[in-house]
Amino acid sequence: MLSRIRGLMWRAPLKDDEGLFITDCPSIHMFNVGFAIDAIFLTKENVVTDFVESIAPRKIYVAKPNAGKPYAALEVAVGTIAKSQTQIGDVLEFFEIDGE
Repeated sequence: MLSRIRGLMWRAPLKDDEGLFITDCPSIHMFNVGFAIDAIFLTKENVVTDFVESIAPRKIYVAKPNAGKPYAALEVAVGTIAKSQTQIGDVLEFFEIDGE
């Protein structure tokens, strides 16, 4: 529970190939996070239901159920949503990388 609440607090900014996936997380807070992020909210089936770009420190965001009930948050570096052209209704796929 503490690691979920801590999230990105007091950490270095995310690199372009990094992210934090948090389940059972329909909202995020940016308290004690020293950098902005993009956040993508997903259903249990990994359908993008909402996202926020460049959310600044000290902000709160509650996901909207645009394409289903928000279940998880994927926190990524600013610009990731624009680069990937992520849209509401997209389905994200996750793969395990050997050795990591």
